[in-house]
Amino acid sequence: MITATVTIDLGPLVKFKTALENDLRRSSNKHIRAAFKKWAARYRAFLRERYSILSRGGGEWPPLATSTLLGRRGYRAALKKATKKKKFVAPKVAILIDTGTLFGSLDPVFKGKPGQFEHDIDYGISVGYGGNGPHPSSPALTVQQIAMFHQKGGPRLPQRTIIVPPDQITMDGMAKDMTEALIRMSKETGCS
Repeated sequence: MITATVTIDLGPLVKFKTALENDLRRSSNKHIRAAFKKWAARYRAFLRERYSILSRGGGEWPPLATSTLLGRRGYRAALKKATKKKKFVAPKVAILIDTGTLFGSLDPVFKGKPGQFEHDIDYGISVGYGGNGPHPSSPALTVQQIAMFHQKGGPRLPQRTIIVPPDQITMDGMAKDMTEALIRMSKETGCS
């Protein structure tokens, strides 16, 4: 019988595994955590772009009620002016963009604005609306509560979903971010 002994140095693989577990479980803040931060920015950018399109009437959100329109700045003045001229052309009014707070909370760059939420969790990052920041048009309510009312809808409030799963382009970008992070981590731990 002829045999050979092969010895494999698993040290770099063990280092890689440890580094990966630490980053996934928030014990360190390196490559995987950085990829998760990129994910948060990508996701908010996707949500913000979608919000912008839907607020202009480009999709599934129902139009604003007349009572809501009459409460908007400039709409009543335009209505009065048009009544005098006997010609009314409704001004363009964006859906869910009056104070800009809900829209602004989806800024891709996390700045801790009222309502803006980003929280590191094990194996990922949580993004959306949160916190105790009051909404400017309803100070008794938080931005998070206002967002939730619209997200779910209610007896007199139509549902306008804001937080939805990412589209394929966003997910492809997230996959790219993670691949790059894993490559950097493998080089750093000597696994490449």
